[in-house]
Amino acid sequence: MSNREPVLCSLRVARLPVLPGTVFVAHISMQLADGYHVYSLSQAVGGPTAMVISVPANQPFQLAGPIVGPEPEKVFDPNFGMETEHHVGAANFAVPIQVTSDAPAGQHSLVLEVLYQLCNEHICTAPRRKSLRAIIKVAAASASARSTAMQQTGAMTSAFESESMQELQSTSATSESRLRRALAEYTHDGALEAEIKRILADDPSFAVAYLSLARIKSKRGEKRAERQFLKKAISADPGNAMFQLNYANTYKSSSQTKHRLLGEVAARFPNSDGAAGALRDAAADASNDGDRIACLERAFGQGSLLFDLHILRDLCPLLAPTDPDKAVRFIERAYDAAQKVPWVTEPLLNDLQAYKAFYHEVANIRRLMAQGKVTEAATTVEKLQLHGNELPGNGEGDIVVYTVLKAEVLAAQGNVLQAYESIASHPAAVVERELVAAATRLGAQLGRSRRQVQRELWKAFWHRDYPVADFEFDNLVGGRVEADDFRGQVLLVNVWNPG
Repeated sequence: MSNREPVLCSLRVARLPVLPGTVFVAHISMQLADGYHVYSLSQAVGGPTAMVISVPANQPFQLAGPIVGPEPEKVFDPNFGMETEHHVGAANFAVPIQVTSDAPAGQHSLVLEVLYQLCNEHICTAPRRKSLRAIIKVAAASASARSTAMQQTGAMTSAFESESMQELQSTSATSESRLRRALAEYTHDGALEAEIKRILADDPSFAVAYLSLARIKSKRGEKRAERQFLKKAISADPGNAMFQLNYANTYKSSSQTKHRLLGEVAARFPNSDGAAGALRDAAADASNDGDRIACLERAFGQGSLLFDLHILRDLCPLLAPTDPDKAVRFIERAYDAAQKVPWVTEPLLNDLQAYKAFYHEVANIRRLMAQGKVTEAATTVEKLQLHGNELPGNGEGDIVVYTVLKAEVLAAQGNVLQAYESIASHPAAVVERELVAAATRLGAQLGRSRRQVQRELWKAFWHRDYPVADFEFDNLVGGRVEADDFRGQVLLVNVWNPG
């Protein structure tokens, strides 16, 4: 599987001829790259895009009943604020297809469309639509032969065309199925918005539809309209903490209104994912590490395990400089809780143990440094290993902890310049507060002012991540201009195109 295509889809059908009016099964296979998951057919609306398998019009085939697929994994995803259903590894689907009664004899192309959304630990792709094709041979048959063939399909035909079709018809008119279909079929926001409003005209209490409208307005940057639809969602379902959390997050981070609304969510929905989410958002908006730690400590244990794992990734790096032993205790609590959760895998439990070992060693190194045992601390930091591949989040905070700790040990050994350069070379040195603070402290020991440190961090950033491409050309006076002529200088390039 190539790096460009994290999912491979294939369509398989039996090679035997089929008769008009009969039902056969088409099999869709999806192979997912490691680390990716695709959302299920039954994924509830209001979050990621559910998979949709459809039979486009203008072909002698139609869907004959519900599609059968594997049982999805169900986990709460704080990024969407809801339980999500997804498949990993491989997923196979049985699609019942009916040949239309007037299908002419001969070979026909069966086309199935699959709409799906992929995510990994870091990103979610936009929903994708893939067409799958297979050749089906339709045999000529008399009316009596068709009747015989229909009887021979037996249990499959009756299952798909009686009970399953009745079930499909009984649910096709529900608001949720209408919204799911609209989200799958409409690619233009204007048409989608109009369809959702028609759904709400028939069912004004359908709260998730208001949330979908709010998201359309959010994409357009229409904050006032977004808030109006979220208010309607809250009015339709006042007990949904996530609607109120979404409403709070429409305000700017520094806004007192947002701070107040997050506090109200945490107070109104204690011991819930809503409270945990509100406190985690409040921590992200806090102006200092003390307030961030206080919010995250309050959030821990209020929501689901998945929320707690996200909070760990935020909290432990903040505790590392002053109280890494406390970080270890929080990880122990998460490990004890994880052992009681059915969906938790052995690799995740192992990673929690490794995560605990990492912060235990961080605490040990800090004790050695406080005792003046610098050589022993240096030996220990060289053996320190980062873990957490199975934990949610990207672990950037833990990498910062390691980078700062190693620089502090180098400085304690008298290698202040090497320590400073190790910080300056970090890709996030200009954006991570802890790295900027460490560089500023080390720079002061080297006689550099805060402004000099900031200038050098940015210079290293631009040279490393955005190098100037080599160029050369003739100037207007017959000379030669090359990129090397401007190395170490600020160069303004004015590209002028008169037509």
